Amino acid sequence: MLATVGAQIGRFMERKRAEEELDRFFTLSLDLMCVAGFDGYFKRLNPAWERVLGYTVGELLARPYVDFVHPDDRAVTTDEAAKVRGGHQVLAFENRYRHKNGSYRWLEWAAAPYPGEQVIYAAARDITDRKEAAETIQRYSRDLAAARKEGAENASRLKRLVNELEVRDLLNVVQAALQTSQPTETVEVTSAVPRWVEVVVPCTREAAEKIETVVQRLGGDLPDEIIESVSSAFKELLLNAVEWGGQLDPNRKVRIACLRTHRMLMYRIADPGPGFRFDDLAHSALSHPDEPFEHMRIREEQGLRPGGFGLLMVRASVDELVYNEKHNEVVFIKYLDSAKDG
Repeated sequence: MLATVGAQIGRFMERKRAEEELDRFFTLSLDLMCVAGFDGYFKRLNPAWERVLGYTVGELLARPYVDFVHPDDRAVTTDEAAKVRGGHQVLAFENRYRHKNGSYRWLEWAAAPYPGEQVIYAAARDITDRKEAAETIQRYSRDLAAARKEGAENASRLKRLVNELEVRDLLNVVQAALQTSQPTETVEVTSAVPRWVEVVVPCTREAAEKIETVVQRLGGDLPDEIIESVSSAFKELLLNAVEWGGQLDPNRKVRIACLRTHRMLMYRIADPGPGFRFDDLAHSALSHPDEPFEHMRIREEQGLRPGGFGLLMVRASVDELVYNEKHNEVVFIKYLDSAKDG
């Protein structure tokens, strides 16, 4: 009999010692520990609640815990509580609890149900500082991205302005140079936007040579081989326009448009002449693809200077070459990537 009583006393003492250890852990924990009833009220709270939320334990026990939850979080909190009452555990659930001073603190929850006792055992951690730090970083990131975007836009606007001023300056140089020639010649500028330069040039070799510098400016950031091929094609077609279409008459004009996009360079040259037919170009190598030197004999017979390879080289240098019906206007295109329009 005494042995049985002694065993019972021993078990009681062990249980009491375990409860005291649990109470010490519950009391000293920096996390917010609680036991909440299925009825929506807290049943037990540790001192951390007063430190984090400013309410006394008595104040927190006196009202349904959802009363302390942020209005925007109440519905989801009620749903989570229902899941726990149904037997589910909750990990890393977040909601906001009102501090006694009116502010709100973010809490991160872990909870498990004990249906036999109709209670939920839960622990929460104050993560307000972490949330605010994350929001601050996000705000700084947004501000930095906006500043970079604004800086890039300002740089782009400045670059466009500088490019436009450079193009206009080049055109002014050409204009000044031509005005000192005999007879005086002028270039009419109808567009000086860096990506769209359009001019009207007198039909002289001097004007044609000087306008080349403006044309090359459009592709100044491109590889040398592209600039070289485009420049040679432009020069050949422009000289054809002023020599054949304009008859080297400074009173006659050639219209030139130079367009630059991200994918291509496009040039349009329109001369004042009546045009031509390829069938009449016996003096051009282009008309003798199978006999590349036949045109040289014809040029010699006609008393023309050596050459005649110009159009052939143009076709080899550009990606698209298109004439209008009269052949007194030509457009040629150089693509800046491997894709070409069909």
